[in-house]
Amino acid sequence: MFNLKYIRETYTNLSGRKFAKILEIPYTTYMHYEDRNTASLEVVIKISKYLNMPIDALVNNDVNLTPKQQEALKLVLSLNEENVTKIIERATLLKEMELNNK
Repeated sequence: MFNLKYIRETYTNLSGRKFAKILEIPYTTYMHYEDRNTASLEVVIKISKYLNMPIDALVNNDVNLTPKQQEALKLVLSLNEENVTKIIERATLLKEMELNNK
């Protein structure tokens, strides 16, 4: 089952209207998709690209993140590209430190 509302609320800081605009579909169409837990393949692909998540993970709600990971993902998704790059660099350093401490 494709729970679009869950995906939007869990992985974005966006309202339904803003998410519909990003997906380039009318708000009424978006709400229809949310209500029916369905979406066109084109929209699923757009969501997958926007969230940088595999389609099968979206469709199967197979992305298991802790609440802290969800919070971090929401923050990262709200940043511009320059700041995302900085986050990646810092996260890479933290991961290296973590691996070195094992």
